[in-house]
Parts: sequence; structure tokens; C-alpha cells
Amino acid sequence: CSLLQDDELSREIYYEVDGIFLASDGNYFMIEDSAGLITAHQLYLDKGEADGYSGTRAGNSGSVTPFDDSGPYLNFQILSNDEAKVTVVRCNLCSSEDEAKTPVGATITLSRVTD
Repeated sequence: CSLLQDDELSREIYYEVDGIFLASDGNYFMIEDSAGLITAHQLYLDKGEADGYSGTRAGNSGSVTPFDDSGPYLNFQILSNDEAKVTVVRCNLCSSEDEAKTPVGATITLSRVTD
């Protein structure tokens, strides 16, 4: 006879998010998580440039904003150790070209390339 109930054995799994990810739009993101503080860099390999984001994580979801407060604000949901979904929730001080590339409501899938 077991003293444990089925519901006592279930718990939410928090997935690992540190690593380099390929976005469904062809961009790369380098993501670091330290105690729920997220730092992410969108890498432009052809230009040798990066855009930085910072924010917080609670469980498997969270949000990040651009370092310079100019660009897309993103919410994310970590689906597994290898995949996450990012949604554009706002585009602050975006040029019309940037806003067309990342419209509010756009969803991007991130797939892990390496740790």
C-alpha cells in the first residue's frame, strides 16, 4: 500500500534555456538564464552585429525588452529543452521597416543549435 497519491508525484518541469537557438525566421539567438534573469542576443552573423535583450523568467515563460528600449518587446514560452516560442507584443520606437519584419502578434519558433 502506497502512502503517496498520484497528484503528489506530479510537478512542473522547468526547461533549460541556455544556448544558441535558430529562429524560424533564419536569425540566431544566444540566450543565458541566471536565476530567472534572461539575457538574449539576436545575432546578425552576416554583419557581425547583435541586438541585446534582457528580462525575467517565471517557470517556463517570461518576457524580454531591448537593451536600448528600441525594438520589439517579446514574450516567450519554453516548450522543451530544445524549443521555445517567442511572440512580439510591442514594437517600441521601431522603424517602419523593422515593424514590417516583426509585427505585433508575430510568433517565432526557436530551435536549439547548441548549449
